[in-house]
Amino acid sequence: MKMNWGLGIAIFYIAFVIATVGVVLFTTTIDVNLVTDDYYEKELAFQNQIDKVTRTKSLPEQPVISLAGKNMYLKFPNSINSNMVEGIINFYRPSNNSMDFAVPIDLNQHGEQIVNSARFTAGMWRIYVDWKIDGINYLSEKILMVQ
Repeated sequence: MKMNWGLGIAIFYIAFVIATVGVVLFTTTIDVNLVTDDYYEKELAFQNQIDKVTRTKSLPEQPVISLAGKNMYLKFPNSINSNMVEGIINFYRPSNNSMDFAVPIDLNQHGEQIVNSARFTAGMWRIYVDWKIDGINYLSEKILMVQ
């Protein structure tokens, strides 16, 4: 069977339309996770976050965030009165925002807090300790890799 130009062009256009519809249908099934649901509102308040981080870095000693096993340890230096610290620890999982959670800061008499490993799955976690002492806000950040 001999094929003419008209039939070749028609087959090309039909294949193009099928491929385009296939790509559109495929992309609508992909779940797109933002870091947070209220991303744009947080973007407007980003300068406030930068000020908190700058204040924290100007302290002579910063809180230490570390990982031992799958438990996260938060340790405030002795120069900071741990009885006056209040705030929240936010745990962000960049790859899946449904795993994000927050824990209030509840330090023991040594200025330490341990967060249980039950919610940590293997992968990268961003830890934000948003804390306040004497009415001044601070923010400590750390990226942890859980094995």
